Formats: sequence, C-alpha cells, structure tokens
Amino acid sequence: MVLRITIPGMRRILLFALVAAACQSAPKELPESWVDTRTSAEYEEVRPVTIAVLPVKAPRADLRMGVRQEVYRLLPERNYSPFKLNEVDDRVDANGKFAAEDLDWDATLEVVIDHWAPVSGTTRWSGTGHAVMTHRTGEVLWTCDFRDYTFTAESSGGTTNYDELAREVAYFLVGPDPAKSRLPDCPPLPPQ
Repeated sequence: MVLRITIPGMRRILLFALVAAACQSAPKELPESWVDTRTSAEYEEVRPVTIAVLPVKAPRADLRMGVRQEVYRLLPERNYSPFKLNEVDDRVDANGKFAAEDLDWDATLEVVIDHWAPVSGTTRWSGTGHAVMTHRTGEVLWTCDFRDYTFTAESSGGTTNYDELAREVAYFLVGPDPAKSRLPDCPPLPPQ
C-alpha cells in the first residue's frame, strides 16, 4: 500500500504541526523588571503622619479606584493616618493638586501607572509607573519608580480579577511586609 500525499495535503499537515508546536511553547518571556525606591534624608525629621491619598492615574478605571482604596486601607498598618478619600476629593483642584490650607496634613501620596498590559499566555500583568510622597512644602520625601514590574491575578473564564490586581499593586507599594513593600514605616516620635 502506497500513501500519496498531495502538495495541498502536505501544506495542511505542516500548518497543523506549526499550530500544535506554537500551542506547546512556553509562555512569552517576561520583561526584566526595574524598581528604584528612594527616601529623602529628611524623611525621619519631617515624620509625615497625616497623608492625603490623591486619585490614582491609571489606564483602567477599575484599577484606579481599586489601587487607591487598597493604599488607603494599608496605610494605617504602616502607622500612617490617611484622610478620608472624600475629604481629599473635595480639595483636589482641576489640575489634580491638593489644596487644603484648612486641614492639618503632612504629605500627599500619588500613584501613577503609565503602562499596563497583560503578559501573553499567563495570568500576569506588566506595569510601569511611579508613586511619590510629597511634603506639604513641596519637598519629595519618598519615590518608587517601577518598569515592567509583574503583578499576578487569578483569571476565570478569560476575565481578570482586577480587585486582586489592585491589592497586589497597593501591597507592592505600601504593604506591611517590609521585604515586599517599598514605602518605609512612619518614623516613630523622637524620644522626649
């Protein structure tokens, strides 16, 4: 018995083999992450306690709201006292500046996510952005810049859990685990 394969049949077999090989290949290699965190020398002297968490700037609305709420929730675990978000919103001007001369506050905390994209073939997302804590005088007290940092969230039926992603971003920036978070704890009061 002789098996004859025609040219069109051969093309189909090759195409099928290529598709099968592509499906079996490893997920796309993750980009190399880069994180730079800096705290000013005056941070402990200034001792910012009362923090205004500004609206988060990010490409997705669910990410903006979720990250802000999670940062607000985590700050007390780091000995900070955040203003209620609606009090902050009432005092943010059209340019995004916090103007609250009538309140006793120490600093603002702003989170910006410039780039946000899924990593092909995974439940991971790659983010690029920064967070900055600025004293009411305008002095930058703390910054965290990150590029291509990978965050993970469960996905069900092709839908990503953005609440989980928001928690992971907030925890990365200000969570209570010193080994994982970037923001230092609020400095204790100096001895009397």
